[in-house]
Amino acid sequence: MAELNDARYDEQLHDARYEARCKLIRLISANKDALMFAEISATMDELLAKYNRAWERGETTILDLNKLGVEAARAKAASRAASAEVEQLSAEIFTSVPSELRPNVDEFADYPLWTLEPF
Repeated sequence: MAELNDARYDEQLHDARYEARCKLIRLISANKDALMFAEISATMDELLAKYNRAWERGETTILDLNKLGVEAARAKAASRAASAEVEQLSAEIFTSVPSELRPNVDEFADYPLWTLEPF
């Protein structure tokens, strides 16, 4: 019976570690995506400002300006979605650690080295 309990505990421990590793990999990917989409959004905003100046000088059409405005809005939405995913994954990882072993929220790092024990 003791061996069975030890094996069950080991299995739960390995499952908890596997889930944590998967979440960390998803968090790393989400962070990279969020940075990429934020950069794209900033670039689109700069381009939109330049197109606005060009339209005011009569160098481009309103159709081009409107198309770029739509693309800039899409880039902003993608950036917000990626940031929301990062926040969600960070919260999931933070709450997956037992409350007595959690560090303060201010100490939460991108790659936490917390004890991962099954509940």
